[in-house]
Amino acid sequence: IVVDYGTATKFDYFSAEGVFESAVTCPGIMISARALWGGTAKLPEIEIKDPGTIMAKDTITSLQAGIMYGHIGEAEYIIKWCID
Repeated sequence: IVVDYGTATKFDYFSAEGVFESAVTCPGIMISARALWGGTAKLPEIEIKDPGTIMAKDTITSLQAGIMYGHIGEAEYIIKWCID
């Protein structure tokens, strides 16, 4: 599995012989974040970083947690599906 984090997040799956088998393409972390704060009236633009907790008590930390851990969960799920 090769993961490319860019404008889009792409997961490419290759066989043991190195032959391309399939791919999954998802919105990249910055596109997701910009859609979140750009598409809502009251959510601010934030620094994308690990807030150190999944469950937050304020808006900024909540946004950081959703963005970071959402993408981590996405990656874990797709990679697990590929190797099972």
